[in-house]
Amino acid sequence: MVALVAQVALALCASGCARTTYVWEIEFGHGDAPPFRPIEDGDAVEVVLGPTGVDMVIVSVRLRVGDPGTDPTEWPIDATAQTGGLVVARGYFEAPRWTAEAPGVFVTAYYRIVFRVPACCFLCAPDGTLRVRIGEADSGPVPVIFQRTTCPDPGECCDRDHADECPNPESAARCDTT
Repeated sequence: MVALVAQVALALCASGCARTTYVWEIEFGHGDAPPFRPIEDGDAVEVVLGPTGVDMVIVSVRLRVGDPGTDPTEWPIDATAQTGGLVVARGYFEAPRWTAEAPGVFVTAYYRIVFRVPACCFLCAPDGTLRVRIGEADSGPVPVIFQRTTCPDPGECCDRDHADECPNPESAARCDTT
């Protein structure tokens, strides 16, 4: 099983002490943790309609820190969804709630990443990715497929004019215009 884990060296030090480097691992999971279920390369990630009527994905994030005494609540989370290398959704938490799974292992669940473009711009796109940054740590891009039901999604398509407004028009699900 391929884990979606990025190892990142992060220098942590209180003022006046020697710099120490710890290795952090960041892993995306499906949003219904616990228990934590990792998202694998190429997994489908469900797009849901949020309470305010906007499309979003709900994920969980697992963080492993090299120093079990680290408190991750001080670092904000910034997560993005992309197609064609362009950001189409963003989620940001100033002070997320972390649950300790084990010493040095923390999980936050039900983290919302809200889309800012029409669904036809990203649903079923073959080049979807998720990425999360926590402090200076970065997961790097994680390949996924954003879908509501199945792909292709017959209920979501862009007409010619709207497809050209997508960040990556080549990834847009175009309606049959014949």
